[in-house]
Order: sequence, then C-alpha cells, then structure tokens
Amino acid sequence: MNRRLTIVLCLVVVAGASSFLLGRQTAGPEATPAELAGATDGEPCCKHSALCNFLRLSAEQRKLVRATDPDFADEAGRLKGIVQADRQALAVMLENPESTDEQIMAQIEKVIASHDALERHVARHMLAIRPILTPEQAKQLMGLAASGVRSAGRCGLQPLGQQGRQGCGGGPPHKGQ
Repeated sequence: MNRRLTIVLCLVVVAGASSFLLGRQTAGPEATPAELAGATDGEPCCKHSALCNFLRLSAEQRKLVRATDPDFADEAGRLKGIVQADRQALAVMLENPESTDEQIMAQIEKVIASHDALERHVARHMLAIRPILTPEQAKQLMGLAASGVRSAGRCGLQPLGQQGRQGCGGGPPHKGQ
C-alpha cells in the first residue's frame, strides 16, 4: 500500500505542474477587444488568450503564435480530458477494496502515459513559441513555468492528510485543527 501511495503522490506533483501551465494558457475569459490592444486582426492567440495577454504579445507575435501551433488549445483540451478520465478511473479503483494490485498498477500506468502526453504537448508549445518572444517575455514565460513546477512540488510532497492544510487539495485536516 505504501508504494501505491508514493506513486499517487508523484502523479499529483507532475499533474499539478502541468495543470498550472495549461491553466495559464487555456483558462480565463475570452479576451476583450481592449485586451487585444495591438492585435489588428482582432484574433486572439488561441481560443483563450490569457497567456498572450499576460505576456503582452504584439499583433505580429500573436499571428506567429497562431501559425506556430494552431491546434494547441484543442489538442491540450482533448489530452486534459483523457488525463482527468484516467485519474477518475484510478480514484475509483483505489476506493474499491476488490481492485487488485495489478489493476491499480495498470491504471497508474495509463495515468502516467496520458499525463506524459499532456505534459509533452504543453512543453512543446512553450518551447515552440519561445523564439517568438522578446527576451523579457521569454523570461516571464519560463518564470511562470518554473513557478508552476515549484508550487506543484510543494503540494505534492506534503505527507498524506496534510495537503488540504496548505490549500493544495487532497487530504482531510490534521487532528487537532
């Protein structure tokens, strides 16, 4: 059982980092015309332009981002859905006392594989658009990615039952709280 919990905690760390990066790229409201200042074509970088707005991309940079990875948001959404479904299936298995170790490990492998695909997709996008950015924008992007990795690590490395105490989700509050 201890090995299973260790594997699940490792998955939480990696999932948190990817979710943070993906959330910055695809979450948030659609950009308003005011937010698209400088975007003469009125087209956001992707379906949700939170990251483009955060980096304050010029109209030309937005066009280049769209041309560099036009299907990023759609594919990222599809991959995120697969990860969520695989993680939900794992949670159900972990709660089912009749699940065998082999079944649980097989599902963990599915979660790892689907999460790996999402993580690689986000990383490829980030690295593909980096040459389009100014040095300051690239520093902002990489800093954002590093922050996501660090915050996911803090949450995932908490002992079981303490994750909820720090706002990371997860376990119940500690006794005496």
